[in-house]
Amino acid sequence: MGRKSGKSSQTPRMFRRSNINKFGCTLDADGLPHVGQFIRPDEPYCSIYNTERSSVQTLRKKGTEPVYVDYVAVDVKNKKDLQKVNIRFRQPRNPIIGDKFSSRHGQKGVCSQLWPDIDMPFCGTTGMRPDLIINPHAFPSRMTIAMLLESVAAKGGSLHGEFVDATPFRGSVNKNDGESESKSGSLVDDLGLMLRKKGFNYHGLEVLYSGVYGTELTCEIFIGPVYYQRLRHMVSDKYQVRSTGTTDQLTKQPIKGRKRGGGVRFGEMERDSLLAHGAAYLLHDRLHTCSDYHIADVCSLCGSLLTTVFIQPQKRPVRAIGGLPPGRAPKKIMCDACQTSKGMEAVAMPYVFRYLAAELAAMNIKLTLKLSNQAGA
Repeated sequence: MGRKSGKSSQTPRMFRRSNINKFGCTLDADGLPHVGQFIRPDEPYCSIYNTERSSVQTLRKKGTEPVYVDYVAVDVKNKKDLQKVNIRFRQPRNPIIGDKFSSRHGQKGVCSQLWPDIDMPFCGTTGMRPDLIINPHAFPSRMTIAMLLESVAAKGGSLHGEFVDATPFRGSVNKNDGESESKSGSLVDDLGLMLRKKGFNYHGLEVLYSGVYGTELTCEIFIGPVYYQRLRHMVSDKYQVRSTGTTDQLTKQPIKGRKRGGGVRFGEMERDSLLAHGAAYLLHDRLHTCSDYHIADVCSLCGSLLTTVFIQPQKRPVRAIGGLPPGRAPKKIMCDACQTSKGMEAVAMPYVFRYLAAELAAMNIKLTLKLSNQAGA
């Protein structure tokens, strides 16, 4: 959904289209989109005209998914200039695996599988197929008994064509509007009798057949109509993927945030899980190779990685030999503390380790490294 409003009436701005050839038929004379119009990302959906500067500001669709214009309302109080507009976008989405659904009793869950209608179990007498199958293990711990009562009550009420009173005051009020009197003091018994009158099981159970094999299922299944609602938590709004992209300037690590193209944090608990499984190569890949891989120059004499400096080679007249380009001069690195270029080694490390050494140096704490070619030394 999208909504955009103009400034107050004091500002010399209004909704209007100035250049017809620029926008074509996408915007009307008021600079607003048409209802039902299909808008792709980065396409204009609104045009604001500044009367003082004679300039036009165009608002474009953000995001990566196209939308439809569902609703356009204008402010009719100000008849001179159009300065307030309400635009609503609509985006059709079919349910996919991972989308969240819930009944009216807090029985929420995600769609785990989408089956073809022909593979769903069916009833042998009525031929009906369920739209949704829920695991019965969701009921004992959550104690959502009202959902079971709704299923039985809706089943009996739809068969008899009458309303079912399921309130706690059903025994102390007069029945009207087609509601039947209670023959027993229990709601469950009344609902069971309603089903039995129409030839259904007293407890709301039915025998279903497998849609794949066509054989009778060995268990009785509790089936009935329940009002379900789709929640706003959808996979299309939450999925996040990244291979390479923007990194933080300070730590050289990938940034966070789905909108910014960032990555998912690999935290302490994930690290401990890989440590417990002994996945050393995967741990090195996630926390070093694909994170902030850095090659630092370390002085093996003093063990410092912050005192290394790069010496710019002197420019000498070099000419090409045999038509080949001149060779590059070797990069010379020396230790500013030892005043020598001997013992300089290139060490692969996470860049955040170098950042830690700089933070400690700011607090007058020296960090030294002992280099060795032996494994485990």
